[in-house]
Amino acid sequence: MTPFKYHLDKLEPGRVKVPRAIHRGGWLLAFGALLSACAQPMLNSERIERQFSSYGVEVLESSGSQRMTNLYSLDGERKICRTLALVIFEDSSNVAITAEHQQVTAGGSIGAVFKKNGWTIIKINLHMGPVTVTARAGLVTRLMDLPLPTELAMHVYRFQLRRGDERVNYAIITEIHHPDYLSIERLESLYGAFPSESLSGPALAAIETEVRRTLLR
Repeated sequence: MTPFKYHLDKLEPGRVKVPRAIHRGGWLLAFGALLSACAQPMLNSERIERQFSSYGVEVLESSGSQRMTNLYSLDGERKICRTLALVIFEDSSNVAITAEHQQVTAGGSIGAVFKKNGWTIIKINLHMGPVTVTARAGLVTRLMDLPLPTELAMHVYRFQLRRGDERVNYAIITEIHHPDYLSIERLESLYGAFPSESLSGPALAAIETEVRRTLLR
């Protein structure tokens, strides 16, 4: 897999979106609950297992700078991809996460590894929206068992870690979801209120190009 890095210097600072409907006298309580929810999102592994009664992770490609994974559930003996993910490592050489990163590169599920080791996981939205998958995307056809062309939900976010005084921007993750798992409407309802940053046009175009080259080939 050819190394690829997003131009994060082109990101524009965003802000936490706070729901308008706040009960009288409860603003601080509601805002605190929102921040807590943002800091501890349900992991894909947890949600897939809850929804489909099984979960597994398969590393399709891996290098020192990135990896591509198939997060799947079982239908009998068949693996059905529920999330196809491209992970671009940002600060994986940070000594604070050496042990965890070794577990990840050995094939561990990223969220599960860090949650098990006491890290708070924060997903910072960079982009959510539909992506058109053409009939040429043989990888998606094979892994998700879907007729193509179709539109799938795509989510791009920064995977940030916090533990004590440590702050680590671990990776930029792009996920494409099976429609039986997460539609674009469901994705937005789950993550729409999370912290966000805006991508510039060129940065988003670079991500879409890399997604076409890897996940949608």
